[in-house]
Amino acid sequence: MVSATRTQRAYDHRLREFVHRSGSDRQAVGIAIPRSTLHSWKSRAPKPVVGLIGSDKSILELESEVVRLTLQVRKLRCLLRLLLMLLKLSGFRLESMRLPEGRNKQRLLREVDRACQCLRLRKVLDLTGLSPSRYHAWVRKSESGLTDMPLKSRPFER
Repeated sequence: MVSATRTQRAYDHRLREFVHRSGSDRQAVGIAIPRSTLHSWKSRAPKPVVGLIGSDKSILELESEVVRLTLQVRKLRCLLRLLLMLLKLSGFRLESMRLPEGRNKQRLLREVDRACQCLRLRKVLDLTGLSPSRYHAWVRKSESGLTDMPLKSRPFER
């Protein structure tokens, strides 16, 4: 025999608190809340609610901050799309370009590490046009210092 599964409903804590305080379920009956649930709300104390404890900001301030941050993210996304399009149209690719100075490689590796806090490494490498093998080779060599000297001028390594 297969038992029928029922989905548990979740109710707003303010509604539960209202029913408990007032002892009246007339307003809640119109929302189709089961009588047994209403009875338990009236008889039991409401559960504690986790919220923005210790926040000095009001709801209005938080909402305005969300709007401001949403606009900022929208602007940054537009700028990023524009810059990525300019790079693509210019034909810029790290695969066909050398970064002869180790300092520039170190800077790029630091920025890749920073970007990996938000994105996966594969996505970051795709965005930069840096191949995974080249990236990992740079990382391996970074302990000994990244330089791109021509083969003729490199000292003999044992």
